[in-house]
Amino acid sequence: VEAVILELLLRANGSEGGISGKAMSLSNLDAYLHKVEQLALWVAVTKPASAKRTLKIFEFLDAIEEEEKEGGDASKIEAISQEDKSSLREALVVSEFGATASGKKIAIALLKRLNAFVLAQKGSASGESINTSGDAYLEFILPKKASKKAWGNEWPDKEEQAQWINKLGNFALISNKATARESNMSFSEKKERLSKEV
Repeated sequence: VEAVILELLLRANGSEGGISGKAMSLSNLDAYLHKVEQLALWVAVTKPASAKRTLKIFEFLDAIEEEEKEGGDASKIEAISQEDKSSLREALVVSEFGATASGKKIAIALLKRLNAFVLAQKGSASGESINTSGDAYLEFILPKKASKKAWGNEWPDKEEQAQWINKLGNFALISNKATARESNMSFSEKKERLSKEV
């Protein structure tokens, strides 16, 4: 995916990768980079075979080249198909992001991007978000070791807890690492503490 970004930057600059030395418009570059982000998310979450991933990247670059030859309307190009988008949605729901270190990194990246998107949609003048440049930590809302006393009413079924503990919806992005006591707070206490992160 990095090669796609480099190729787009070269084309935007009018360098060797571009069509007859003509620079790509900045609006097209922005639109294509958004589509690269979709492609990167699809690769990271669905983990396609190397051959499929490579084919998808070259098809995307070929489509960009063809579109740029015809006048360059970035809205006509898709990095991933509707079928790929469906598999991505499915993978976002079923993936156990909290079970591995790499899954947690993907979850942090997703939550940072989601945070930036929500703030942009709200029209945040400062563009401020939760620690997007430095360290960010994942907080398990339902703790991995939820006590019956603190979580018995909200999540009485241990099997249901195990089913949801590592899912994306069980995470909050925080700027300061939580202490063990904070991580194991009851839902109402945790909700109050996390509301101060926003």
